Amino acid sequence: MERYAFQGATEILLKALEEEKGENDAIKKKLAECYRMLNDPENTALWYKDIIDNDSIIESADKYYYAQALST
Repeated sequence: MERYAFQGATEILLKALEEEKGENDAIKKKLAECYRMLNDPENTALWYKDIIDNDSIIESADKYYYAQALST
């Protein structure tokens, strides 16, 4: 993600989430961010949906990005 290689990052993050058995909200947030940067609102909304109520990692900007993805 730091090198703006969002497609490659999604592949790595999906593998990492699989190893975590789908129980890592931090990885889900990074996936949502990657898909947002790839201009993929369907997947952006999909990943934000699971974590949008987790106030420990979600910021107000994330809620905006989630709403934006849903409206597309």
